[in-house]
Amino acid sequence: MQLDNRPAGLVPKFKRALSGQFVQGVLKLAGGAALSQAILLVALVIATRLYSPADFGVLAVFNAIVAIIGVAACLRFDIAVPLPNNRSDAINLLALSLLCAACVAAVFAMLVLIVPDKWALALIDPTLNSVLWLAAPAIFLMAALSAAQNWHIREKAYGTISRSRIAQSLLQAAIQIGGGFSGGGALVLIIAQIANYSAGVALLLGGAINKKPSEFNQVSRARLQSIAVEYKRFPVFSTWEALFNAAGIFLPVILIGTLATTAEVGHLQLGLYAMQAMIGLVGTAISQVYFSRAAEEHHAGRLSAFTGTVLANLAKTGPGPLLFIGVTGPILFPILFGEEWARSGVLVSWMTPWFIMQFLASPISLALAVTGHQKAAFLLQLSGLILRTGAVLVAAYGFKGYIAESYAISGFVFYAVYLAVIWKTTKLVFAWDEVRHTMVIGAVWVGISIFTCLVLGTDYISSMFDFLSV
Repeated sequence: MQLDNRPAGLVPKFKRALSGQFVQGVLKLAGGAALSQAILLVALVIATRLYSPADFGVLAVFNAIVAIIGVAACLRFDIAVPLPNNRSDAINLLALSLLCAACVAAVFAMLVLIVPDKWALALIDPTLNSVLWLAAPAIFLMAALSAAQNWHIREKAYGTISRSRIAQSLLQAAIQIGGGFSGGGALVLIIAQIANYSAGVALLLGGAINKKPSEFNQVSRARLQSIAVEYKRFPVFSTWEALFNAAGIFLPVILIGTLATTAEVGHLQLGLYAMQAMIGLVGTAISQVYFSRAAEEHHAGRLSAFTGTVLANLAKTGPGPLLFIGVTGPILFPILFGEEWARSGVLVSWMTPWFIMQFLASPISLALAVTGHQKAAFLLQLSGLILRTGAVLVAAYGFKGYIAESYAISGFVFYAVYLAVIWKTTKLVFAWDEVRHTMVIGAVWVGISIFTCLVLGTDYISSMFDFLSV
């Protein structure tokens, strides 16, 4: 790992490169993400007082099932949509993505109908048996939304994506709160999530088709077959990579629901949401815009320096707020969401190192796909799945009070290794000045966090580590 041998003048050069279209795209996406997350956070403050941790636990397990399958339902042709220079190829990739998603969702729907109820996750929560039929449409909608977003990323229509996210959040929040006041349980939370996906697909995919409907006449069976062969590395390697990545994240959630309680999963879900919301504000936006530029930079021989500059900016923006959430979580969560959710604040502290590493690694992880290292990404995700599920199982049978905590630690280890592999593969360069700046910014955020704890007058150390009594 090189730290201080960047050629003179490279930093200014790439700061100028990042100051134009890249930053504008990030700001548009981050602005929409910020507002949409703010809407969901306000709704969540209300919803946690209308629904129980067990209700959110059922939602978490349902989302885990949908995410594991949905992330790969397009056979990863969806992430290839921004890559072709030929617009006709991109349109056929979009159509191929939707076709694959529909087929996978249909197969899952048949399995739900065929598999006896006693097999249908009855060990986790009987409530899941009555809502599992909703997973098939949710899988299709989640996958279709990914394909539609990547089409708009290709078009650099970042404002459209932002407006869609805001509309999706408003609809989800309205259903959550309205259903909560009318006495709805986990089913309402699941319907609200599906409505979020549906709104995104309608706005993005519908908007793309309505804008230039004649372009979609270029889709044909012959072109779909040709495109499938040309981009076969995505289903062959990236599909399994995505499956293992999603399974590494969400299979432990299902296992925790089985080995502990759905209430524990509900606490974990709230903690995950708080951390992922922060990543969603900046990290997701940077990831999407990074991917739209990465192929171009790679072809020009500038991917290493471009990725290094993006990583440097990530290091200066995300870890600080994540540290703040981690340090103050045990105090702020009971205040914001109610005393019943104190356990979530404790779990947030454990998850902070994990999400700092994820914030740094995830936005630039597609560099492996751009450079043709899908096999390395596949092996990484397989290792991550083994590591993270293994950590949960070991904790369940050896350290029963620390199952969720072990899951958090395994997440940190996985993303630290992932970042190291990206660094080595793309031959990143990172200046010592940027390391010092990052450390100073992190220290400032820690100071703000400790000051906040002191102002609130809470014994932070005891609240952070008193998890045995929760």
